[in-house]
Amino acid sequence: MNLAALDVQPHDLARLALVEFAVVYGNDWLVVPFDVPAGSMTRIEGVSYTTTFGETFTVSAADQGPPGERFRLFAVSESDAETTIGGLINPPTAPARMEGRALEEVLFGRDEGANMAWGIERRVQGPSGTPRERSDEPGPDPVQSRTEPPEPELDYLLQTEVPARWIPFVPVAKADSAWSIELRKGALLDRNDPPRPVHPVGVLLRPHQPMVLKGVRVERVPVLCRDPEGNYVRWVARRATVGRGEPSSALAYDSAIRRS
Repeated sequence: MNLAALDVQPHDLARLALVEFAVVYGNDWLVVPFDVPAGSMTRIEGVSYTTTFGETFTVSAADQGPPGERFRLFAVSESDAETTIGGLINPPTAPARMEGRALEEVLFGRDEGANMAWGIERRVQGPSGTPRERSDEPGPDPVQSRTEPPEPELDYLLQTEVPARWIPFVPVAKADSAWSIELRKGALLDRNDPPRPVHPVGVLLRPHQPMVLKGVRVERVPVLCRDPEGNYVRWVARRATVGRGEPSSALAYDSAIRRS
């Protein structure tokens, strides 16, 4: 594992704990690399070592022993999730593959200024199949002040507009707990008469299942590789990386705008 290549943010506690465990307690472990073939199930029947004095010792598995001295981080289990197999499954992955430009990119983030959570469509796949940047689309029209008399110094604005590529997520109470909430995809209204909801254009934000936002960036990437028989295999993979910073939608309510 290349610890230097991990992309970690302060709120990513799982990765931070993994890095700290590997770095701080790395001197307590003896690592012996062992190559296994792709598409295989490997079990280690036993491990022993011989000292310089000719003594041979057997190393027991970490999940065996009296209570309080067992340790197990991950394990492969049967479908009932109760019986462990006790081995390592190495799926038949491709050793080398080619990835194209991301077809779609969505940034999930919190907007502290507006006290909102958003799914921002940065890139979507157009009708021709090629990706296009949604930031190139025209944004909301600037606020225009009225000029009818009388002319006070300030105009009242109920709500500022947000670009159509910003999809809001609203908190909803969970059915099984009155004190827990989950974020569900919502929709803003457009300027039509009557107003209609603004829906996402891409694929990543179409599902209606609950989502938890933690500053994540998700992409859909085309991938090409060869199978063991030399045939081409193509698919579209999804990549999740850590987001950068907090987005700002400039959403505001009850604004007083000075007339020009």
